[in-house]
Amino acid sequence: ASTRLELHALPSATAVRIEGTLEDDLDQPLDGRNVLLTLEAADDASPSAAASRTLRTDRAGRFVQALTRGTGRYTLHASFAGDSQHDGTIFSQTFDVTRADVQLQLILPRGSVIALDDAATEFEVRASSAVGAARLSLDVRDETGRELARGVTDEQGVWRGTLQNAQLGAPGPGQWMASSTQDAQRAPGRTRVSVLRQRATELKLTAVTFDAEREA
Repeated sequence: ASTRLELHALPSATAVRIEGTLEDDLDQPLDGRNVLLTLEAADDASPSAAASRTLRTDRAGRFVQALTRGTGRYTLHASFAGDSQHDGTIFSQTFDVTRADVQLQLILPRGSVIALDDAATEFEVRASSAVGAARLSLDVRDETGRELARGVTDEQGVWRGTLQNAQLGAPGPGQWMASSTQDAQRAPGRTRVSVLRQRATELKLTAVTFDAEREA
C-alpha cells in the first residue's frame, strides 16, 4: 500500500517544532514506524549544519520533534523507508521561519466519497494560524495536479465552494490537495485527503420461466 506524510513546522525563537503524521492510502495512521527528519538551510543567507532526528510514530501515526535553527529559509525533509506491507515515501517542504505556520483542513460532506451521480459537490477548507487565517489565497487540486477551484478565506479562516461533478473525472480513488499561498506574515500551507469518486450501481434481473415437464 502507498503511504503519505503530512508536516507542519511551528517556529519559535531558537527552534522549529515539527508536527507530522504518517498514513496509508486509506488515511489510516501507521503506528510504530520510524520517520527520519532532516532540517537544512535553503539558501546561503542562513548557513547551518543539517540537523537530523529519527522519530517513531505513536498510535495516531503522529510524531513531534523540536529542531534547532537560526533565521531565514529552511527545507525540511521527512522520509519513511517502508515495510513489508507499505511503500516508502519522502516529503520535502521549504519554509521561512520568519513567517507563521498555516494549518489547513479540507472537508467534504460525505467524508471521502464523491457521488458523481449528483450534480455538484460542496467542500470547505478551514485554515488556522497564530497570526490569523483571514484573506488567505487558496486552491484545490486533484491527484493529477489539475486545479479544481480557487478562492479566499473569510474573516473566520473558512473558504466554502461548489464543484460541478461532471468536471471531476472518472470513478475511482484519488487525492485532493488544498494549498495556501504565503504572504508577508504567513508561510504556505498544504493538506491532502484521499477521495473516492463513485457512481450508483444498477442491477438488472431478467425472469426466465422454467417448464419442468418439457425438461423431463
